[in-house]
Amino acid sequence: AICRAIDALRPVAQARAVAFLLNDRPDLAVQTGCDGAHVGQADMAARAARTLLGPDRTLGVTCHDSRHLAMQAGEDGADYVAFGAFFPTGSKDVTHHAEVEILAWWSELYKEPQSASLASPATAVPVSATDVAMGSSEIVLQSKTQ
Repeated sequence: AICRAIDALRPVAQARAVAFLLNDRPDLAVQTGCDGAHVGQADMAARAARTLLGPDRTLGVTCHDSRHLAMQAGEDGADYVAFGAFFPTGSKDVTHHAEVEILAWWSELYKEPQSASLASPATAVPVSATDVAMGSSEIVLQSKTQ
C-alpha cells in the first residue's frame, strides 16, 4: 500500500520540481525513487541513512532540542536537521521542547538547513532563510549560506 501511494504522489511532486522525501525509511526511499528521506532518532542512524541514500539524495534528521544531536547529524551527512517542538501541536505527543534560540545557534554554525516543528505557520518565528517549505507542524528553513 505504501509503495502504491508513493508511486501515485512522487511523480506529482517531482513534475513540479518539488523534492519528495519519505519519512523513516531511507531504504524504501531508494527503492521507490524518492528524492530523499527524513529519519528520527528512533529510526536509523544518520550515517547509515546517508550510506543508503548516497550523496545525491536529501537526508533530514530529527534532533529534537539537542545541539549535540544536531552537530552529530551534520557530521554524519545530513542535508538538514529538524528541531522541535517549539509549541504544542495536535499532530503528535510533544516530548521534547526546544527553545527558539537553538535556530539562531544552528544558523551561525552550519550551512545545513534547519527545520522547526511548530504548531502552525502563524506561530513561526523569523529565522535567516531563503526558502521555506511548510507541512502540518514543520517548517523547513533553507540556510542562506548554502
